Amino acid sequence: MSLPIPTKRAQIYETDATDAAQARTDKKNVLQVQFNPETLSISYSIPGPKDRLPRIKQVPSGSGALDFKPGATLSVNLLFDQTMMSPLELEQMLLGGGPKSVIDAVGQLEYFTGRHRATTADYPTRPTICFAWGQLLFVGQLSELGVNYTFFSLEGTPLRAEVKLSIQASAWMQEVSG
Repeated sequence: MSLPIPTKRAQIYETDATDAAQARTDKKNVLQVQFNPETLSISYSIPGPKDRLPRIKQVPSGSGALDFKPGATLSVNLLFDQTMMSPLELEQMLLGGGPKSVIDAVGQLEYFTGRHRATTADYPTRPTICFAWGQLLFVGQLSELGVNYTFFSLEGTPLRAEVKLSIQASAWMQEVSG
């Protein structure tokens, strides 16, 4: 018996959502990953004995969101590779005069760090982002981004990048309001 092959690619996007259902539809600056991750990990920071834990917000049944606990961090490794193209992408590259760089995809991930934003009391530095893939919906702020460029054209254009990113869960996913 063979396992079903996922046909939908993961997405990372900015959102202004205040709940999981809204986060599925409120999407800005969407980056569809080129290849779905082979693995991802969820880790939890362990509070000390005097730390007060927020109460957990129950995720409605059928919302498609997993119930992540306080202190949750999602970590995933992604691959962006412009050397592995479909025939149509290869034709477009040849007609366009050269290989397309992975810089655009990496630049979009760098946008999610919030470095482009002015820091004010009313505006957070890092945008709230979602990692959505099938039933998995993880909402939070980018807490780590590492990029390793591993293959280049003769002209020095980066054609392949391995990206490691971590997202710290948002408070609204964890706390009961009121």
